[in-house]
Amino acid sequence: MRGPTLVYATLSLFVIVPIIVFFAWQVIDADFKNNENPALDWAQRAEWPALATTYKSLERGVMSQARTGETYKDYEFHPDAELVASIQRCAALAASPVFLEPVTAENLRLETDARADQFYAPALLALWHEQHNQTDEANAAWATAFARAPAALVQPVTDADGRPRPNADVGTVAFTFDRVENDRIDATLQLVYPHARTGDDGVLRLPVFKMLTRITDPALAPPRPNAPDAAPWITYPGRVGRLPTVIDHDAELPKAED
Repeated sequence: MRGPTLVYATLSLFVIVPIIVFFAWQVIDADFKNNENPALDWAQRAEWPALATTYKSLERGVMSQARTGETYKDYEFHPDAELVASIQRCAALAASPVFLEPVTAENLRLETDARADQFYAPALLALWHEQHNQTDEANAAWATAFARAPAALVQPVTDADGRPRPNADVGTVAFTFDRVENDRIDATLQLVYPHARTGDDGVLRLPVFKMLTRITDPALAPPRPNAPDAAPWITYPGRVGRLPTVIDHDAELPKAED
């Protein structure tokens, strides 16, 4: 290689590569910054621009660990203690065997009214109303939940022939949002959604935090890369992440005509 060519190639390592890395990181970091985006409108849910989820590790790379001495990347996800406590109270109600009792709805309304950024309580209230066939009340609660939510996860559910499964029972779905505190993972922040159901279009929609997410229910999680150490966390650009379609093999197929 000629001298000038070698010099230019060497300089590119110190100029061009850092620029590429900088802009690549800006794209990655943008996954967690959505303050300028408008609230999610429940009435327009069919039009939400949902982008596919991908895997991203919360762990630093080997070189980064050697340089910083830290194992985990802190994405500055630190909800205040009062909101976390409110969510944990709601999660306890969601996991309670008396979730469908009237007292649960009363407590969820109190949590909803206490904070303007509490999106989990109205979402649970919407599920409560759905189980009592109170459609108008459920839609009003969903509208509040998604208007307050930083993000949402959606997932189509179909039968074995690919047809949407409207109003299908999904069961209990749970998402965990790991926080990094002093280079340790705090996995105590979890959103539990009991009695989850798809909408009239066969799509499950749930409000979530905008952060690396672990799905507790393996049946709803996207297939992981074919690697034993694949990251269990998912992320997505924008406000709405689309999980891979779930096929309900237990769906009752229409009987053939005689």
